[in-house]
Amino acid sequence: YELHIYDTNGDDVTEELNVEADEATIKVTPIAIEITAESATKVYDGEALTKDSYKITSGAFVGDEGFETVTVEGSQTEVGTSDNEITDYSFKTNTKEDNYTVTKKLGTLEVLPYEGTIIVDLEGGEFPYDSEEHQGTATVTGVPEGYEYTITVTNEPVVDVEDGTKTVTYELHIYDTNGDDVTEELN
Repeated sequence: YELHIYDTNGDDVTEELNVEADEATIKVTPIAIEITAESATKVYDGEALTKDSYKITSGAFVGDEGFETVTVEGSQTEVGTSDNEITDYSFKTNTKEDNYTVTKKLGTLEVLPYEGTIIVDLEGGEFPYDSEEHQGTATVTGVPEGYEYTITVTNEPVVDVEDGTKTVTYELHIYDTNGDDVTEELN
């Protein structure tokens, strides 16, 4: 620094005085920005859960400086959880990268079990002898919208009195919108 002291006549008298000054420094420090991939939850439907968004959870950009793009990647299809992750970002052209430190935080994608109940209604019956085959029937309700299913009654038919009483049995398969068998993942 340079210091000059003037008397009332405007003369520089700096050299004639005993001046003491402390040293000082000045420094600009970066702003800490924390960005977090957003989380999402849904009930199992056979479709991938994604959430391509983020939030600034700490700090703020100055003026109109900021991110040009932020890439968030994650996917969860089956029941369970996985990370939703910020994999890349870029700054606007008016933003000096050195003025900011960026910390990335994970989000969570969670697929919950199907909450509905799929009901298989089995019907048998008693039939007087007529030499015809008699078999039970099965109807299904509660299958998620857009899903397909097949149900097959699997017991042997009853024709004669000597065939006795048979329990109606079935085999059920439920297919999601991709055609995948998801019977085990549903209630």
